Amino acid sequence: MQVSPLRSPARPQIPQSTDIKEFIQSVVKEAMREREEEQREELRALHLDVVKMGRMWKNELRTLMEEYVGDFKQLHQENERLRAENERLRRGY
Repeated sequence: MQVSPLRSPARPQIPQSTDIKEFIQSVVKEAMREREEEQREELRALHLDVVKMGRMWKNELRTLMEEYVGDFKQLHQENERLRAENERLRRGY
């Protein structure tokens, strides 16, 4: 069979520009969705790290405060004892 020069043999159909546009849009949307999920996961991990750090700082601060409060209580007791002794000495007892 001979093909006339004015007619070309059956060619594959070239996608319309709207099809190409939709394809590109879907690829971009999927890539954006994947990146958004990655960012959400990174943000969750960062949030957990911040919460853990806060707990560690709180525990460390509590430990330090207990040490200082203990020292403060001892100083307060000694101060009270010395005041009582000063008062006793002033009275001459």
